[in-house]
Amino acid sequence: MSTSQHTKHPAWVFFSVLFGVSVARAGAGGTEGADSTLLFYLIFLPLILGYAAYVSIMKFYATRAAKAVLARAAERDPVWDPSHLVQRTRIVFVKIQNSWSRNDADAALPLLHPDYRHEFSELVANNLQSGVTNLVSNIKLDQVDVVVARDDADNDQDMFVAHITGTMDDSLHANDGALLKTQGDRKNKAERQIDEYWRFQRSGDDWLLRQISPHDDVLDDEISIDAETLAERHSCAADLRAAVDHAEQQERQTQARYKRIAWCAGWAIVGMGYYLYFLFFRGAWRMLTELIF
Repeated sequence: MSTSQHTKHPAWVFFSVLFGVSVARAGAGGTEGADSTLLFYLIFLPLILGYAAYVSIMKFYATRAAKAVLARAAERDPVWDPSHLVQRTRIVFVKIQNSWSRNDADAALPLLHPDYRHEFSELVANNLQSGVTNLVSNIKLDQVDVVVARDDADNDQDMFVAHITGTMDDSLHANDGALLKTQGDRKNKAERQIDEYWRFQRSGDDWLLRQISPHDDVLDDEISIDAETLAERHSCAADLRAAVDHAEQQERQTQARYKRIAWCAGWAIVGMGYYLYFLFFRGAWRMLTELIF
């Protein structure tokens, strides 16, 4: 399941719309044939590769920054142990999908942050009211990476975001079990890629799911901060706030440098891709004209 929606920054509209359209034409029970889908991908391949390069660079930055925070946080508190966060994410992912597949909101509530319980329950209620069951099965999680970590002076404000990738079967059924449609990446197939960002917030020594998003805005918008270390150095609330603001400003500057690198790399790939297309078609046109004339 993927329940939260975000609006991308204007700068990303060009990349994300074209990428999203190409994916939509290729999967989720699409209606286009294989030939037209392949042609569509070929036309937008440089844009897709450029977008992927941008995301990869930003994820490299985000993962590295999060690891630095996790290393310091785990020294103070084992609840921050990176392997524990990854394992917790995997367990919650499977349990949430199972409860979602049964339209059983109550089973999921102990795993959800109080601020997310109502939204999740509403989504399940909508399925029940519509008389449908969104069955998710055959879950295979390939990788779980923590891309944002914020260790706050107030433990209840601690949070992390995990990027989850893998595959699972996704299909929609009537309450009597009859298959209504598959929701996979290919027509009439149930298997689809998992590429989601799950946000967790701390509650005592536990981590509760706060939000689910299919978008990578978090890589652009959020930064990792170790405010707990700063709190050890600044006992005055005003001094602590100033120190945290300064640390966030510095991290934003680092993030901005990576963004510039990512943009340059992304557009360089786009430009090179279409330039190669130009050379190919110019050469093909010359050969054709020589053969004809």
